[in-house]
Amino acid sequence: MVIPTARKTPTSRRLRDRFGSSNHPLRVPVMVGFILTAFIPFLALSRQTKYDTTTLAAQSFKMYHFASATTGDKKQKGQMQGEASIMPSLQEAKSFDAIFVLGGGVPSSLTNPPEFTKLRCDAAVAVAEIAAGAEEGTAKQEEKDENAMPNIVCLSAGTAHCPQLMGKNGLPIWEATSSAAYILETYGSLIPQQKVMIETTSYDTISNAYFARTTHADVAGWRNILVVTSEFHMDRSKAIFDWVFSAPPVAMSPYRLSYMTTENIGLSEEAIESRKQHERKGAVNVKQNLSKHYTTLYDIWQFLTQNHDFYSASKLVDKAKKAEDDAEQNRDETSSVLKQSYRAK
Repeated sequence: MVIPTARKTPTSRRLRDRFGSSNHPLRVPVMVGFILTAFIPFLALSRQTKYDTTTLAAQSFKMYHFASATTGDKKQKGQMQGEASIMPSLQEAKSFDAIFVLGGGVPSSLTNPPEFTKLRCDAAVAVAEIAAGAEEGTAKQEEKDENAMPNIVCLSAGTAHCPQLMGKNGLPIWEATSSAAYILETYGSLIPQQKVMIETTSYDTISNAYFARTTHADVAGWRNILVVTSEFHMDRSKAIFDWVFSAPPVAMSPYRLSYMTTENIGLSEEAIESRKQHERKGAVNVKQNLSKHYTTLYDIWQFLTQNHDFYSASKLVDKAKKAEDDAEQNRDETSSVLKQSYRAK
């Protein structure tokens, strides 16, 4: 016996049966509503392709601070928070998809980046340890959940105005490689190797943000990110990451960016002041000029490939020619102090 299958009455027929003739008082409003409902998704899509930055903007959340340990024993045991530290809670730490550790200068060896860069690495490990804890304050390794740890991504190929550290094989040792080597050597028993990653294309903070997003975050689907850098570097870094991670198109939900400062250690007062002056000028340029002029990810890509000293082909060729013609560069004392501050001792 064949059981007849009920057919679904077409929407147009159901409307006609319900509201009868064209003279029914509700017929026109209902049909208009039906048409608008059908086209609303297309209107929304059209609006998004025009890059409505009010809905796509990266959302900045909390600002944290990591203070250096008072004793070496604390650092070796991973108990690194000083009294002045402002650390994320267990829930906050677990919410991070990734921690971006900004590069800070040329290392002196594979596992010896500058001291202020080491502290940035220490801070990232501390947050990862909080995320892995079964409960806040736990010190039992067996209670750690390594899967809950955010990925730690060390950024930076090098510093634009400083020569690279070269390995014995004749190849550069990237700043990010040195930061990763420091983390794995110092905290190898705490952080799984697969949780430590590197980005080796950037040579300044703008390219840090651009390549961190395009190489890692966009591809991996990371949305909640913690950015770690030194106090003297934070204002410009935050302005840059907010700008780059807000730039449309954004494929999914907006990025949520949090920030953590670390102490300005390992530098003389003169060097810190020189860096602060350099950072202040850069922050003003980002806030008042670059972020206003280059508003999409494509715009930022054009800026890098056409105007940036380390990504424009013509500029790189001109710089190489100039270096060959004039190996001796004239430097004033301020410039020398600034450049020396980018090198590990």
